[in-house]
Amino acid sequence: MNLHDLRRSAVKNLRDAGVSEHVAMKITGHKTTSVFRRYHIVTTDDVSDAMSKVETASLHGDRKPVQSVRSMKKELKARQICVALSSNG
Repeated sequence: MNLHDLRRSAVKNLRDAGVSEHVAMKITGHKTTSVFRRYHIVTTDDVSDAMSKVETASLHGDRKPVQSVRSMKKELKARQICVALSSNG
């Protein structure tokens, strides 16, 4: 474990707790949003949870989700593969 691991965990925990990006940046010492966002890792579970909330909201209202959870998961996987390939190059 190194400083970057701890900083990444701090960013994720702060954002998951609902702390605004601006305040989290002050706490972690990030000066630019671009670097801060590289530290804020969005997991597949984060996306699944968000899409479950969208589905639940759509069931209780008259709006339907624009995209299904399954298609959004496929899109997320494709993006993760692209990011992994670009970082290995």
